[in-house]
Amino acid sequence: MENTLLRITRIKVSRLYGLYDHDVELSLNDRITIIHGPNGVGKTALLRLIEALVQGKYFDLKRIQFQCFSLYLSDGSIVGIREKASDPHAPTSELDSDTTSPDEFFLQAADGSLQTTPLKKHQLDLDIVLRQIERETPWISRVGAEQWMDHNLGYILTPDEMINTYANKVPQKIQRRSFSEPKWLARIRSQISVHLIETQRLLRFETRSNRPWENNGKAVISTVQNYARELQEKITEALADYGKTSQSLDQSFPQRLLSGKISPLTSEELKHRMGELETQRADLTRIGLLGGDDVSYPFDVATLDRADLTQQTVMTLYVDDTAKKLAVLDSLAARVILLLTTVNKKFRNKTLSIDKKRGLFATDSNGKSLDLDALSSGEQHELVLMYDLLFRVRPNTLVLIDEPELSLHLSWQKSFLADLARIVSTAGFDVLLATHSPFIAGDRDDLMISLTSEIEK
Repeated sequence: MENTLLRITRIKVSRLYGLYDHDVELSLNDRITIIHGPNGVGKTALLRLIEALVQGKYFDLKRIQFQCFSLYLSDGSIVGIREKASDPHAPTSELDSDTTSPDEFFLQAADGSLQTTPLKKHQLDLDIVLRQIERETPWISRVGAEQWMDHNLGYILTPDEMINTYANKVPQKIQRRSFSEPKWLARIRSQISVHLIETQRLLRFETRSNRPWENNGKAVISTVQNYARELQEKITEALADYGKTSQSLDQSFPQRLLSGKISPLTSEELKHRMGELETQRADLTRIGLLGGDDVSYPFDVATLDRADLTQQTVMTLYVDDTAKKLAVLDSLAARVILLLTTVNKKFRNKTLSIDKKRGLFATDSNGKSLDLDALSSGEQHELVLMYDLLFRVRPNTLVLIDEPELSLHLSWQKSFLADLARIVSTAGFDVLLATHSPFIAGDRDDLMISLTSEIEK
């Protein structure tokens, strides 16, 4: 259940890269925390460690060098992974050959009791793992039995190099199956949610063939186009629920009317409620959620002054039912309005809109339709980031944002935090963002935590 999710309150890592100790206490009241610091101190690595532990991406945990990594939770417990003390009497074969990364999960309960479990690597089905990496990386092609050309890096990779370089392409299910995960950790992970928004936000990779080794089986797709389709599906689903609710209420209307259990509203109360409903319906029509057959005929509320008790009873049931029908669209409408308001105040000579068939679409100052891919890089970054936050994040999730300032004009960077705060207030999640830009935080120094570049002794 979303309401039972634990919040992450603090993050600690020691000897990151063998050098740095970081301690980040999240701002739980404002629900936004900003980390900053020089390149190389581990801002992105910290975000990836959080995602890796919570989502069970254990290859990623093994790729990053650190001594101990801990998440402090809102129930008073601490969960993490650390180096376990080596047993000098243990046979060499039982020692983990990978000495650069931790190998023991731990859970410290609120009462101080401690559970630990070794992170043991199972014998992997390397063929499954390597095929998955091939499927998710269009720039890599097999050139030999155990050789792959990485066209981005410009050299050939061995199986071990493939896994070490592209472990994040391996599905979580396969990663968790490849390591021993204790039941208590699986339970804790199910009570925490994180959502990472990476610096690469504008492209997605999609497999279009059952033969992933074929180059034509992989495609790069635009994130804005993908999100437009996704929103169209959400609109279709919401309108289907709206239709089912309307049908159910309409079918049961006569029976409920004749039940005699309705307390009629006064004429003034009815006029007030009718006014609210017309405003709500007009807003839904304006943003594109309702239209056509969904638009009601104008109603003269003044006629309610002449209504008798029977008519008031009928109208009371009508306004109650109408409110229940429109309430089905409330959550989606609130997010759509915030998305359009946030984005359109920044777009110049362009307008973002929604409709039932296209989901998201854009028009120029003359009303001519624009391809979403024709938006500038900054406009696409803004749209993708705001959509991600509004439509893809559960309440009480910790959202991890890496460099939100990418491709954004300085004026957009300066307004980013205020926009983010409004979204956080609506959606109810926490944010930890890493930035190089002083304009992102503005005058909110109280939300900032510096990751020191001083080497810990």
